[in-house]
Amino acid sequence: MADHDDPVRYHHDESMPPIEPGTFGFGGLSRRTLLAGGGALALGALLAACGDDSTATTTTGATTTGAPTSANTIPGSTATPTTTSATTTTAASRPEAKTETLTIAVPSLQEANVDPHFATGGLIFPLRDAIGEFLYAQNLKGQFVPSLATGYTLSDDKLKWTFKLRAGVKHHDGTEFTATDIKTSIDRILQGADFTHLANFKAQVTGANVIDPQTVEILTKTPYATLVVDMPMPISTEYFKKVGDAEFRKKPVACGPWKFVSQELNQNVKYERHDAYFDPARRPNWKKLVYAIVPEESARVAGLKTGTIDIAFGLTATTADGFKGESNFKINEVPNTGTGYCMMYDNNYPDQPSPLKDQKVRMALMMAIDRAAIAKTLYKGYARVPTSNFPTITPGFNPDRKAVPYDPDGAKKLLAEAGQSNLSITLNTYTATSTVPDIQKLAETIIAFWGQIGVKATLNAVEAATFLPQWRAKNVIKGAAMIAGPSSFYVEPIRMLGNSFFSSRAPYTTITGDKKLDDLVDQINAEMDATKRAALGRQAVDYLDDQLFGLPIVTVSSLVVTGPNVVSFTTIEANPYAGPTSWIVAK
Repeated sequence: MADHDDPVRYHHDESMPPIEPGTFGFGGLSRRTLLAGGGALALGALLAACGDDSTATTTTGATTTGAPTSANTIPGSTATPTTTSATTTTAASRPEAKTETLTIAVPSLQEANVDPHFATGGLIFPLRDAIGEFLYAQNLKGQFVPSLATGYTLSDDKLKWTFKLRAGVKHHDGTEFTATDIKTSIDRILQGADFTHLANFKAQVTGANVIDPQTVEILTKTPYATLVVDMPMPISTEYFKKVGDAEFRKKPVACGPWKFVSQELNQNVKYERHDAYFDPARRPNWKKLVYAIVPEESARVAGLKTGTIDIAFGLTATTADGFKGESNFKINEVPNTGTGYCMMYDNNYPDQPSPLKDQKVRMALMMAIDRAAIAKTLYKGYARVPTSNFPTITPGFNPDRKAVPYDPDGAKKLLAEAGQSNLSITLNTYTATSTVPDIQKLAETIIAFWGQIGVKATLNAVEAATFLPQWRAKNVIKGAAMIAGPSSFYVEPIRMLGNSFFSSRAPYTTITGDKKLDDLVDQINAEMDATKRAALGRQAVDYLDDQLFGLPIVTVSSLVVTGPNVVSFTTIEANPYAGPTSWIVAK
C-alpha cells in the first residue's frame, strides 16, 4: 500500500497555526458594516436604472474574488497523516456563556430532514452539521482537515482506502464511536433506495470492512479521487439497530456538537449541547440551539429587535441597512457565498422538443439580462457578475473567460435566427433561500428583462420544500428554473458536476444524456492527480460556459445580523448557510 497518496492533497500539517479568515479562492471574509443606503426599488425602477447604463459592466460595494486558486493548492498538502483537527480556536477563548439558548432564524430549511444522511440540499446542511461529524471537516478556509479520522492510506490500485479513526469519541447516546459506525452508515446508503442525492457516491463505493475499532477500509469500484470529501457522517450503530431506520430518521443520534431534542415541522428544530463532544475548541459555549424557520424577512427583523431571535440569515441589503448605528446589533458580510443560476431545465428531457435546447436561444436569454445592473441595484452592490458556471474556488475555473455582455438587440437577433421571436416559457423558482436573498424578486426581474426582447415568461414560485424535491424527480418541472449554488461547497469540480447540477446522475441536474459531460464526470471521479483533475474540470466548465445549460446570473454576499447575545460570528469562507456553529460564540 502506498503511504497516503493524498490524491486531493488534503491538509495534514500538524504545525498549522490557527486559521484566520483569508484567501482560498473566496476573496477573503469581510466583517464590515454596510455602507449602502436607501430603500428597495420596485421592479420598474430597477429596469429604468438598468435600461441604458452603458457603464453597467462593473459592480460596487461587495468584495470581489481574485484569481482562482491553483489546482496544486486544492485544500491540504501531501504531508504524512497527523491528528490535526478542524480546531481553529482554543477552549480558553470561549468561556461558558451566560446565555443559555441561541435562536437562529432562516427563511427555509428545505424539507428540514434532521437525519444527517438526508441532507438533500444545502438549506438542510445546518441540521446535518449540528447532529453529525465528518471524518474530514472543513476549517474556516474551506480546507478539509482531520476530524473523526486522523489520516488514511490508499492502496496501490487506488481501490481501497484505509482510515485511522480518533479514539475516545462519544455518540449522543454514550456509545463509543468506532469503525463499525462508518460501515453502518455506508451499508445504509448503499442498500437504501431513497438516497438518490448521493448517487455519485453510490456509483463508486462498493462497501466497507471493519479492521479494528479504530480502522476501517472503504472499497470502490474504480479510483474515486474525492472520496474523503464525499464520505457520509457516521451514526450510532447501537441506536440505529435498536430503533430502526424509520425512527432514526425522526430522531437521529451521531457524535456532532448538538443532540437532537425536537422538531416542529415548518416551525423549528431544537437541540441541546453534546457535552461529551470530542473537540473542546469547537464545543459550543451555550447550552441550547434553536433553528427557527421564519420565511418573512420582516418577521426575522422583528424577532431580532424583540430578542426572540439572536441571529438572522438570508437578509437583503436594504433590511440589513436598517441595523446601521444600532449598538446592540452587528451586520456581518460573508462575500461571494452563492450564485443565482437560471437553469435551462428542459434539457433534462432528451426525447421532448423545446426551444431551450437551442444554444442560440439560451445565449439570447443570457444576453437579455443586465446582470451588472441587477448586482448594483437589486443587491445594492453586495454582488458581482459571474463570468462562469464555476465559482473561482473550483479547480478548473477559467480566469480568462469574459462575462456574456448585456446586449438586448443581439438577443433579439439570435431569437430571430432560431425562429423563436415569440418565445413563451415558464420560469420556476422557490420563494426563499438563504443562499441568494430575494431570489423570487430576482426571477421577476429576469422575466421583465426577457419581456423587453419579446419573450413571454410566466413565474411559478413555490416553497423550497416543494420545489427542490420536484427538481430531483426530473419529471415535474418544465421550462427554466432558478436555483442557488453555494460557493463553499464547490471545492472540487465533481461537486459542481456530479454532486449538483451538470450530469445525468447529479441530484439537481439541468442536463440529462449529454455524453461529453457524463464521460468527464467519470474521468474526474477516477483521476487521482489534482492537476489533471483540474484540467478535466476546465474542459467541463468551458463546455458549460459555451453551451449555457445554466445561466450564472449573479454572485452575492450573505448578510447576517447578530444580536446582543452573540459575542462573535465567524463562518467558513463563502459559506451561505446557518451552520456549522463551531465558530459562533455566545455572551
